[in-house]
Amino acid sequence: MYVILTQGGGVAAALHTERDALQTIRQAYEAHGRAYAGRYALVEEDGHGSSRPLASGEELVDRALNT
Repeated sequence: MYVILTQGGGVAAALHTERDALQTIRQAYEAHGRAYAGRYALVEEDGHGSSRPLASGEELVDRALNT
């Protein structure tokens, strides 16, 4: 599961694939601009209580735009 988190740590979206998560960030960028989309972080959760940060802020926006 790929989880998009807000700056405050709340869950903005939970998606089954990284591709879908990056598409969501890309849509946020297209609708609201880089600063808005850069307020999020992407985390991969394994379903067993472990998570791994993948990207956040500008790095996440760049990753979304280059995918």
